[in-house]
Amino acid sequence: MKRILTLALALAMLLPTIACSTQTTPEDTAAATDQAAITTELDTSGWSEAQLRALIPDNLPARDFNSRPYRIASEAEKSYEIISEELNGEVTNDSIYNRNLLIEDRFKVKLENVVVTDAHAHVNTTVTAGDNAYEVVGFKAWLTSTPVMARSLLNWYDIPYTDFTRPWYYKDTNDGATINGRLFNATCSLGITTLLYTYSIFFNTRICTDFGYDPATLYNLVYNNEWVYDKFYSIVSTISVDLNGDSRINTKDVLGYACGNSHPLDVWLAAFDIDIMQRNEEGSIVPVLITEKTLAAFDKISDLTFNTPSCYLFTSEYQEFKLFANAHVALCPSPFRIAFSELRDMEDTYGVLPYPKWDAQQDKYRSHIYDQYSVFAVPKSVPEDDWEFVGIIFEALNAESYKSVYPAYYDVALKNKYSEDEDTANMIDIINAGAGMEFSFMFSGSTSNLSFLFRDSILAKVSLATKYKTIEKVVNKSIAKLYTYYED
Repeated sequence: MKRILTLALALAMLLPTIACSTQTTPEDTAAATDQAAITTELDTSGWSEAQLRALIPDNLPARDFNSRPYRIASEAEKSYEIISEELNGEVTNDSIYNRNLLIEDRFKVKLENVVVTDAHAHVNTTVTAGDNAYEVVGFKAWLTSTPVMARSLLNWYDIPYTDFTRPWYYKDTNDGATINGRLFNATCSLGITTLLYTYSIFFNTRICTDFGYDPATLYNLVYNNEWVYDKFYSIVSTISVDLNGDSRINTKDVLGYACGNSHPLDVWLAAFDIDIMQRNEEGSIVPVLITEKTLAAFDKISDLTFNTPSCYLFTSEYQEFKLFANAHVALCPSPFRIAFSELRDMEDTYGVLPYPKWDAQQDKYRSHIYDQYSVFAVPKSVPEDDWEFVGIIFEALNAESYKSVYPAYYDVALKNKYSEDEDTANMIDIINAGAGMEFSFMFSGSTSNLSFLFRDSILAKVSLATKYKTIEKVVNKSIAKLYTYYED
């Protein structure tokens, strides 16, 4: 597997130099011919999707930018998405370094990371001052409303050479964030946090096996479309071990399920294919959260959270990861990133499952990307003469991230290095295929936190329908106001 992937990554390094372009120059025609010849000559039978992506041309023209700096602003904790200072033998770090080296050599640019504090607000200061300080800025997805409402961003659809139909962009999420033909924040492969922050269900192999649910049994539930909420509940509600003999089940014992008090609760709406907002027949955004299905889901998750002795709710975030790593919980909702951190020294083996479906009629397993992943935008202070430069390099960064950085994390590190078997790798594919984030989370602060209403109502132990009525008018007014930021 790793030898095949190495070949795919080598192709990723080669193909952009010969990729066909949307321009009709003789050089581009020759490039298209070379591309077709290479694709024809390769026997790609049996290749995975990750390996095949190395063959996809980015359709960018040849350009020499004469060592011009291309500046991407981000907060310090997300700099690893943008820059790697040197090779260190760690495949994920080196993939960033090699991606940048490839693009710098191909387009004769110098990629730079401008570290800022509170990037979502910093861009407003930059634009107000008329300071052309960086070409692109990355900020947390849930804070999108701040620069959008300050009118600090350019429309991505006005930027040349950015093609949002390409696979290195999250189409459903970007389509949802497009209003009146304007998209101000791009969800894309440059932000590797889209992968790292995707939620799933980690399970302890030893504990589950002791209770009759070995990995093969759990995986087959997923494969056979039987991994639905009621089956999940029947498992977690029956797993518990009173380790200290005090006749109580808590964090000192073995629990069936444990979660934090925020993001894991948000994921259930996505897992059950429940929308918070939708487009009506006229294409307008309308809230659709309160339905019979949502209210039924609310009752189920409330019961799981407060009425199931083998399930534990932490009153703070991320404590469940430590509990799982120390073998005190059988199933734990977690983003993929914990495979790179909290679980690196875990003694027990583990596997990964998608969140369960609502029922067997649901079309596929779905998940939610934790709303602090990175989205990218272009400040209004970037002059129009530079838009082509911005677009070409941004497209190249995303294409190469999709081809080489993403596989480095996804295949080499997450699926092979840290996961225990091929089935776990298959589960990750299934989870990722259904992952995304609804647009409402990007404007949660300006819509009375509608996207968090499900979570907040569970924690407050109040009726979801009743709580919605208290904010319904404000939400509708907020949505109407939102449209004004997407007009000329």
